[in-house]
Amino acid sequence: MSGVALVYDGREHGRGGRRRSCIGRAASSRGALLRHAQRAGAVRNDVELPEVYALLIATLAIVFDGLAPLRNFQRAP
Repeated sequence: MSGVALVYDGREHGRGGRRRSCIGRAASSRGALLRHAQRAGAVRNDVELPEVYALLIATLAIVFDGLAPLRNFQRAP
C-alpha cells in the first residue's frame, strides 16, 4: 500500500488525506518491525529508526556504487 501512496496527488480523496494515511501506516509498520527485531535480539534496544535509515541508505549506496559501470574502463584486446 505504501507504493500506492506515491501515486496519489490528493485530488481524488481531498487534499492528500489518503496519501498521508498510507505514509503514516508505513511509518508505523516500520516502527513495529524495528520493535519486533529488538525483542528478538536481532537489533539493540537503544537503536531507533533514524539509525536504521542511515544504515540502510549507506548500504544501498555501497551496493549501487558496486553495480555502477566502471569509468574509463578499457577492455583488453
